[in-house]
Amino acid sequence: MGYKVFISYSTDDMNLVNELSNNIRKMGIEVYIAEHYPELGESLPSKIERNINSSDAMVVILTRMGARSEWVQQEIGFAKAKNKLIIPLVDEGVKIKGFIMDKEYLKINPENIQETIDKLLPKVNELKKQKETNQVLLWGGIAIFAVWLLTRD
Repeated sequence: MGYKVFISYSTDDMNLVNELSNNIRKMGIEVYIAEHYPELGESLPSKIERNINSSDAMVVILTRMGARSEWVQQEIGFAKAKNKLIIPLVDEGVKIKGFIMDKEYLKINPENIQETIDKLLPKVNELKKQKETNQVLLWGGIAIFAVWLLTRD
């Protein structure tokens, strides 16, 4: 099971979303962007909920439009309710409120988007490696327990 990041955003920010997504995918991390996975006839809220549930973390892009988006706000609330890690990227002049007021965030550099992405990538990669380590430890523990069960009198 790999690492998956859900990106919450306004469609006005698709250039940033696509750039961020491409960089994260290069690290072998799955990225979910709603527009990239159309499922005609499916309930959009159900699709969003399912993909937040199956994600390890959420990156929220809070530009002026992102902060105003009802979808973004609802996705934040749903992720918070599911105890997902939420990593906000915040544009200059945008006030953080609601469920992510207590979160440390990364400021978006509008002059150099790649700089912002480069600051985010090590954190996402660290989270991926942490999950992989935990999975190895879990499977190792299961294997030891199985051997113990098989070898006891």
